[in-house]
Amino acid sequence: MKIKIPKNNQGILKDIGLFCLENNIKIYAVGGCVRDWFLGFESKDIDLLLGHDIEKVAVYIRRKYKAKIEYFKSFLTYRCFLGNQVRIDLAHFRSEKYTAIAALPEVKKSYFIKEDLKRRDFSVNSLAMDITPSHGCLTKGDLKTMAMATRGAVRQDCLWEIIDLFGGIKDIKTGKVKILHKRSFIDDPTRIFRAAKFCARFKWRPDALTLKLIKRAVKKDLPYLLSRERVKNELLRILEEKKPEAVFKLLADWSMLKYIHREFKVFNNICVFAAPEKKLALIACKMKTSGLGFLKSLELKRDLFLKLKEIILINSLKESPRNSIGEFEKSVLTTLNPRLTKYSLKPLMINGFDLKKAGLSQNSKYREILSKAARAQWKGVFKNRKEALVWLKKHCLKNI
Repeated sequence: MKIKIPKNNQGILKDIGLFCLENNIKIYAVGGCVRDWFLGFESKDIDLLLGHDIEKVAVYIRRKYKAKIEYFKSFLTYRCFLGNQVRIDLAHFRSEKYTAIAALPEVKKSYFIKEDLKRRDFSVNSLAMDITPSHGCLTKGDLKTMAMATRGAVRQDCLWEIIDLFGGIKDIKTGKVKILHKRSFIDDPTRIFRAAKFCARFKWRPDALTLKLIKRAVKKDLPYLLSRERVKNELLRILEEKKPEAVFKLLADWSMLKYIHREFKVFNNICVFAAPEKKLALIACKMKTSGLGFLKSLELKRDLFLKLKEIILINSLKESPRNSIGEFEKSVLTTLNPRLTKYSLKPLMINGFDLKKAGLSQNSKYREILSKAARAQWKGVFKNRKEALVWLKKHCLKNI
């Protein structure tokens, strides 16, 4: 089976493939990017497998594209961030061994691509493609360069050959999500979240055995063994989807939502934002009293957690903030409260010094009065500091 790669991805593959040919490095595109190309989609995440010299290719990509590079030693992987929002993962051929249920695997180098492909989650993601130029699309300039590099003639072929060892093409055509072995969800229950994501995104369905093993894993509560870090990562990936509600509906059908949080449910109207972090903020606010506990359970990075916490507190109290808040917080709060005025989310226009100056001795009344003022400003009762001080004298100080 041969496929044509979308033009926006062709240049990258040709450059890297030619470099590998000149340096005698075997290299394959693999996984979700090959699946997407077969379906006719461009891919922003390109996974490349190499037989050796992975560091040499990472250095080439960094120089060629001015990419930012990260190295993950335990997974033998380089991650390259290109300026056009494309991410390239470079990895050795690998095999893996699971030493405990739901734990991350022990990964080691392998010499065969088949060893790496059989460790994939589903057949539709086990596709590979040799990207060296003799297997891909070439321009006349490439042909000339290759002829000099290889000292021979090279044929031009504008289609790439797919390597399909596990029936992935057939499953794509029939719309099936199928695991590669019966221990798949025992080794890694996060694959259940991913199964729901692919089913919702492409309108596929799990095959009979896969669905049976999903239900068995849930019955045994295997997803409870996952770390909160891994659950958080899967949740954020789901929130990157265009229609995360469809994913959550499938997870609800499979009794999987409780592993995200005991009070998590299918929330509608969260797709007004593209950013997963803002969708997460909407969900947390819709969870009301459980929202803050939900966020704490995810063990988010401190900066993100504090932003989301601020949104929840302001939204629940319906009070203007005491201090300045960022555009991130404002955009979520105005979506949740579309009738807010432009003054509602400005910092509270009066403070404790105003109360002291008005002759009020510092006591428990401070907090009560400032909260009352914040609620008034939230509703648009006053629009500037002068009006706020008039309101304060009229409504809060005359009876004290």
